[in-house]
Amino acid sequence: MGRGIARMLWYKEEGAMKNPWEDFDSTAPRQVHAADSEAFDFFNSQLDRSRSISRENFRLQHHVSPQPYFGNQNGKLLLLLANPAYLPGSDIDEETPEIRHLFDLSRRHRLTDTPLVYFRPELQKTQGYKWWAKRLNRLIEAAGLEVVTNQVFSVELHAYKSQNYKRIKSSFATQEYTRWLVRESMSRGAYIILGRSENEWLSAIDGLSSYRNLVRLNSVQNAAVTPKNMPEGKFEDVVEAIRHEHQVCLQTKVRAGYQA
Repeated sequence: MGRGIARMLWYKEEGAMKNPWEDFDSTAPRQVHAADSEAFDFFNSQLDRSRSISRENFRLQHHVSPQPYFGNQNGKLLLLLANPAYLPGSDIDEETPEIRHLFDLSRRHRLTDTPLVYFRPELQKTQGYKWWAKRLNRLIEAAGLEVVTNQVFSVELHAYKSQNYKRIKSSFATQEYTRWLVRESMSRGAYIILGRSENEWLSAIDGLSSYRNLVRLNSVQNAAVTPKNMPEGKFEDVVEAIRHEHQVCLQTKVRAGYQA
């Protein structure tokens, strides 16, 4: 853990933080960031020593694309989750060279056109799209697809896929950048929905438990963003906030175009 934190010092730049995924090779056979490799292998080695019949459900997958987050990092709504789910057989649809490239652009924050990557046409036949469409359907109905795909930022505790989530006692080095993104969003007043792993997120982010725009779901089993799954009035507040922010962004682009 200590060595991982030390490595992350390479990424700090004058109060901001360089994205460690800029240095990641999305074409390599082993899809694990070099700074995370030791902690990744240690976690899986602990599973190898376990006698649990369900241990393979928790194994971190090194052959599929890591997804620490996706969406617009400057969006008005963050969804905090645990880790991306691995569905056996999904590799066929989600690990083509074209889609791996899209995931790579997403990690680098370079998808300006539909940054909520699973809603791009290239991924709309995947299991990932089906999962996200179900959880965001009511939000899309209320705010519009364009608003949601440009104002939502999904963030994972860590980037690596498994069939089921199991808490990792050590820390991945790349998590520090993810936490920095969440803190930056708090400084802008974004709404933050705790979708999964509430205790771990509250421990990871100072001030999150008392953050004024924190929203706790009534049920985290499905992590759906719906009026019934949120405290009274919060769904409407979120819809209004992301629609307003999207309108401001559009007006800013128009003014920039006129000035150019």
